Amino acid sequence: MRSIFTYLVLICCININAQTFNAAPFQGMGNTGLASESIYSITNNAAGLGNLERTTVAIAYQPHFMSKELRTQAAYVAIPVQKVGALGFGIRNYGIAHVSSFLTSNLAYARSFGGVFSSSISANYHRYYVENYISDNAFSLNLGGLIRFSESVNVGFVFRNATFSKFKDDTEQYLPAELGVGFLYKISKDLSLEGDCYYELEQGVNIRGGLAYSVAEIIILRAGASSNPMQYFGGMGLVWNKFQFDVSSSFHTRLGSSPQIALAYAF
Repeated sequence: MRSIFTYLVLICCININAQTFNAAPFQGMGNTGLASESIYSITNNAAGLGNLERTTVAIAYQPHFMSKELRTQAAYVAIPVQKVGALGFGIRNYGIAHVSSFLTSNLAYARSFGGVFSSSISANYHRYYVENYISDNAFSLNLGGLIRFSESVNVGFVFRNATFSKFKDDTEQYLPAELGVGFLYKISKDLSLEGDCYYELEQGVNIRGGLAYSVAEIIILRAGASSNPMQYFGGMGLVWNKFQFDVSSSFHTRLGSSPQIALAYAF
């Protein structure tokens, strides 16, 4: 009985987290990333794939609020296509094993124009399932863009769920339509500042910000915060040859911490 009650409380408390999952490098900087260029841009702002140079694969895992049952698992593949752009595929599953599942998969195409402006379109499939209770699915589209104003400044923007897709009325989860804009300012070769601002009809405005500091180009230290809900973030990355290993955690003022690990490899 206690386990069932715990599951219900956790599902209600973090209903929106399945929509906003960010891999560890972005999470550690306050869940930012709209102006970043990374394989993890697939589920954030796919325009960040526009200048991708090497095929890259990555995985991520996060147990929410230190719970063994409630977790998110994700995998990513990004492939540059010569003179055409880049393709990206991402899939993540959020839920409780053998109880509930919120599966989202993304197929993204990004194109860079002169190395200055990149645009993207992402086709998304969403499936929500609760064992012996409900099952529903939906499709949506995301639109993204990224401008390199200089070697130090990027600005990114995204329109998530531009199709205003919805689940059935009796489904607890919903697909928010979000508008977001973000910037990345490389203060120096070692220090970066990033900030994102989102607007969503039901949740309102969410402002996020973070810092990243590189130590000897091998270790990256990260910290950040978001406003709605108020959360704090921290993390660290390790770059070694073609590997990048990242750890991060969010710190909710009431529910506690949600650590995450992510591993990427560039061929």
